[in-house]
Amino acid sequence: MIIGVYTGAAGYLACKTLENSSQSGSDQSVEYKGLNFENKENLRAFLHDSESAKLFPWIFSLPQELIPLITSISFGLLGGVALLLKKNAIDHTAISSLPVVVMPVFGSIIGTMLFFLSFLIPAIFVDGRYQTRTEAFVGLSLFGGAFSEQAYLWISEQVVGKLFPSEP
Repeated sequence: MIIGVYTGAAGYLACKTLENSSQSGSDQSVEYKGLNFENKENLRAFLHDSESAKLFPWIFSLPQELIPLITSISFGLLGGVALLLKKNAIDHTAISSLPVVVMPVFGSIIGTMLFFLSFLIPAIFVDGRYQTRTEAFVGLSLFGGAFSEQAYLWISEQVVGKLFPSEP
């Protein structure tokens, strides 16, 4: 849970920070909160040294394309942990019978699948470059992890039922 919260918070901060930057014109210069930078790498170096990144200095060292993916994996993992807590607290399932390793990992996989789905659906309907909203894929990943069992059962019914129908 701690890993999910830490990496999720780092990814969310980085996504929101990079979302507030804009590239001007056809040149490589980037503007962030009124400050102009020669290119994205200089902006990322600035953000790495900024006060808001002191808790997460590693996140701005990663390629910009990986930050949303890591964020969705982290929130999917957090959703998987929330599912375990629900099973223990509400369903009164003994901790010894809970899949404490597999369920968070499975939640992160479902969160990753929903992250890619958040790109796919708008790309079908919208021309041009689409940029996902940070809140949207974070929410999708969190709920995907929390409801990963139901999502898996539905996918299993659809795929197995359609590809390998049971004989009458």
